[in-house]
Amino acid sequence: MKPEILIVDDQPAVCKAVKTLLSPDYNVRCTSDGNKALENIRETGAPDLIFADVDMPECDGHTFLEALKNDPRFSDIPVIMISNLDAGQNRVSFIEAGAEDYLEKPLSKAELKSNINKHLFTTYSHCSNKENKE
Repeated sequence: MKPEILIVDDQPAVCKAVKTLLSPDYNVRCTSDGNKALENIRETGAPDLIFADVDMPECDGHTFLEALKNDPRFSDIPVIMISNLDAGQNRVSFIEAGAEDYLEKPLSKAELKSNINKHLFTTYSHCSNKENKE
């Protein structure tokens, strides 16, 4: 079974490009804002990893991240924030809010795959360690 990745971005071109890059190795689904992403997660289940845009209408990346991390059912899902904005202080504030990483657009295939592998391995390793302790 392929790992599942959720892309949350209000730019259809970004969703399409990322989906095209990742589809051979991952099940990829896309939503256009944070509210739709939360609804999607509640209805279809938690993905293994989320890439979320910072600047979206209605429910931006920070609001989405906060809502996700405050829900005990979904707080362990790794989230990587993506943005056209310079990382600088934004990166620090998102990491402090619970994001695993912050990437600047445009995203390269190598950068995406590297981050996916790093965070999925960490998540699965953490889950395996939890199960072994119980």
